Amino acid sequence: MTNKQAGMGENGNIADTAKALRKRAEVQVRSNEYLDLGELPPGEARAMQQMLHELRVHQAELEMQNEELRQAETELEAARAKYFDFYNLAPVGYFTISEGGVVLEANLTSANKLGTDRTLLVNQPFTRWITAADQDVYYLFSKGVFETGKPQKCEVRMAGDGGALLWAHLRGMAALDAGNGASACYIVMSDITERKAAEEKLKAAMTEAEAATALKDKFVSLMAHDLSSPIGHNILALKDLRARLRDGKSPFADDPIWNLVIASNENMLHTIRDLLDFGRIKLGAISPRLAFTDAHHLVQYAIDMEAGAAAHKQITVLNGVPPRTRLYCDIKLTGEVLVNLLSNAIKFSNKGDVVSFGSKEGEPSAFFIKDTGAGIAANRLASLFKFDKAKSTEGTAGERGTGLGLPFSDELMKAQGGSLRIESAPGQGTTVTIAFPHVAPKVLVVEDSTMDVELARLLLKGIGIGAIGAADGEEGLRLMEMELPHLVLLDINLPGIDGIEVLRRKRDNPKIARIPVIVTTVNVDPEVTELALRLGAADFMKKPLEAEYLAVRVRKIVS
Repeated sequence: MTNKQAGMGENGNIADTAKALRKRAEVQVRSNEYLDLGELPPGEARAMQQMLHELRVHQAELEMQNEELRQAETELEAARAKYFDFYNLAPVGYFTISEGGVVLEANLTSANKLGTDRTLLVNQPFTRWITAADQDVYYLFSKGVFETGKPQKCEVRMAGDGGALLWAHLRGMAALDAGNGASACYIVMSDITERKAAEEKLKAAMTEAEAATALKDKFVSLMAHDLSSPIGHNILALKDLRARLRDGKSPFADDPIWNLVIASNENMLHTIRDLLDFGRIKLGAISPRLAFTDAHHLVQYAIDMEAGAAAHKQITVLNGVPPRTRLYCDIKLTGEVLVNLLSNAIKFSNKGDVVSFGSKEGEPSAFFIKDTGAGIAANRLASLFKFDKAKSTEGTAGERGTGLGLPFSDELMKAQGGSLRIESAPGQGTTVTIAFPHVAPKVLVVEDSTMDVELARLLLKGIGIGAIGAADGEEGLRLMEMELPHLVLLDINLPGIDGIEVLRRKRDNPKIARIPVIVTTVNVDPEVTELALRLGAADFMKKPLEAEYLAVRVRKIVS
């Protein structure tokens, strides 16, 4: 619609309103109109009659308009009253702030919250009521409103004239001040003092609970440590006493009570050691040392450790994890997890059953252990990893346990960023998936020869390992901190600082000190070799690099 059309439409509405008013006035006048003009000539009488009619109609229109104005005024007063209720008595504070930060308007609620008179708020800097500690917070809030034009929010502490402190949640949006068209900010202020107080109480309670938990864990750890040694001595003493009785041909030596007492003490010792290990995890005494290893070898270690228990129950254990299945984990902690899981599998399997390890399809850093034993009821699966639930269950041959093995193994996996997943059903055996975050090995090649860097890259790519290059020692140290590679191939003869100085600085930097280094050089000088090894080098290689020897040495470190 054009402006002309819009104007015609508006004029048309006004004309229609005027016609309607005229019609109403005429109806009113005609109903009361009576005038005797019989003495005047007919022509004058008609003119006079018409003029008087027009005057009366006009008077009626004015009276109707006056009535409408009175009604409009009444409605306006009612609207003003509602505005007073909605604006001034709202449960939140309202402010209009100029771009210069001055309060242009404020409602009664905001004045009451700040303990001042509303008239004393106007024409004052809004920051006057914001505490010094939160001035920067408000500055960024206000800047965001006026510069971006988008709604902003923040939480600040505000101090009233009476000294009372309140926490306020501010929501602001940009607008044009109706008074002069200048930019302004409309702010809604919500009092969140009670919420903040509740948060502080909750935070304090959480801190207190954490401190109590840490104290409890420390107590458990200390008690477990103090009890472990005497119980171990008791077991040795009981076995020694039984042996002496046997040497003395005493029939008491073969009494079944000996096996019961010794087994009970050994079970208690296992429980205490599990509690000790758990306490060490909670107190941060166990810090995972992550490195690349071969999952096949780790599984074989667990199988060898539990070979006696498996043979005793005539259970076959199969290692189906392919050689050179790379894992990035703590080798010692993962070994404990696998021994624990295999021990459980044997414990709940029957004579002649099979326990097998295998790779998890679609998960390159995960594998599983599966048994064909008794299985676990669905209602027990959810509590298997909880320390606060009693889960010790006799094995198929009456074996006893502490019930702490699975929770402890779960904690060890979490400490390494991994996880355990259990699938089981009664009579259908159990499958436990051992999953680690997938990490691809990354090697840093510190070498001033571009050709040697590319050769190393090509050789490493052949064994599935990525590489990045650094042209000198300074860049090499910088990339070690930025990229945290899993292995460094370091040339001794470098421009600027040489390889020996790189090793020295690396050793003195805790962030990169544990990254393994293989030193490469054209001439293997025994004195240089000895110094490099003292400074932390893991191995030496003579240049030019050969694929076969490089693969062997690199795999020793990144599997």
